[in-house]
Amino acid sequence: MTDETDPNARADQARKESPFLDTNRAADYVGLSRRTLEKMRTTGRGPRYRKHGRYVRLHCHIHAALDTFPLFVSTVREEFPDDFGAIVDDIIEAELGDFCWESRIAELSLRSVEDLFEEGDDAREEVGILGYFRGRYLVATCIVDADRRLRWMPRVRYFDELADAERAFQAMG
Repeated sequence: MTDETDPNARADQARKESPFLDTNRAADYVGLSRRTLEKMRTTGRGPRYRKHGRYVRLHCHIHAALDTFPLFVSTVREEFPDDFGAIVDDIIEAELGDFCWESRIAELSLRSVEDLFEEGDDAREEVGILGYFRGRYLVATCIVDADRRLRWMPRVRYFDELADAERAFQAMG
């Protein structure tokens, strides 16, 4: 039996019952109301959905537990309950590279890129990453410094399936 007042318990239960979540369960998973998810879907924001016949479903991938998006949304909603959807989108747009870097589940060193920066800059490295954020897999090219902090993300591609993302990630090397 799930504690209906605890959003974390509801989200855990939603993930355990099925890898395909209906709008109610998806709302529990990402920490939003059903109506907010429906609005976000019509405007192209929020978690990615698929149609299964006439039903809308969010697929909960095996890496969904690593997705920082639900926690991020609930944190913003607590602080800005009236307009959190737009605020979430603005923050993600401004900080997309950091979200992608923090979502990585694998990385691949591609090459040293010291020659691209001015003399005196720390050594930089081009790194390929495979990550999971906002309900989708991603493969990105990142430039990181010697301390492994993201400095630039020139490219990111999104995938619905892990196998497709893994192929793109492996092709980087």
